[in-house]
Amino acid sequence: MILGGLAYMWELNGDDAQLATAAKIADATLTHLVHKGAEGVLAEPCEGNWMEYKQCSQDELQFKGVFVRYLGMLLDLAHREPAAVAPLGGEAALERWSGFVESNAEAIWTRAACTLGMPVGVGEHREALPLFGTSWLGPCNTMPGGLTAVAQTSALDVLVVMQELACRDEEPQEGAGSAAEAAAPEPAIL
Repeated sequence: MILGGLAYMWELNGDDAQLATAAKIADATLTHLVHKGAEGVLAEPCEGNWMEYKQCSQDELQFKGVFVRYLGMLLDLAHREPAAVAPLGGEAALERWSGFVESNAEAIWTRAACTLGMPVGVGEHREALPLFGTSWLGPCNTMPGGLTAVAQTSALDVLVVMQELACRDEEPQEGAGSAAEAAAPEPAIL
């Protein structure tokens, strides 16, 4: 949440040092709170080796999603406010963060998703929507702390930020409307 607070403070007072601090925190998280050897997949300190499983607290389970939600907020701020780009570390940092969101969303969807059959009648099952395990590195786990509401909201935070980034990238640029839009008559004002 500190990333969001620093972004809001910058919007209020324009102090670039606040965004520079947010960038340092974001980059430290991308460096130090990821699974070792797994390109940028966020890890909770409690994840470790599943054979030596420790119970994750609800705060730990939620951290990854909250972090990505506020990282998305920084990306959105830079998109809306060009003056925010430089103090956040420039375009290279924004591309790195966007790639990080994308790689975590991909890991959640391809590695951490559990697809369970739902009984719909005696001897009948249908495929249910996926649920997401605690570790985004996968495989989906149903161990204590695995398929909880908190694990779901954490994963969904990342998938929502990924969708926001994808939609933002599809937005038409100013003055780059379609030919149909350019040819459309102005609505009459009564």
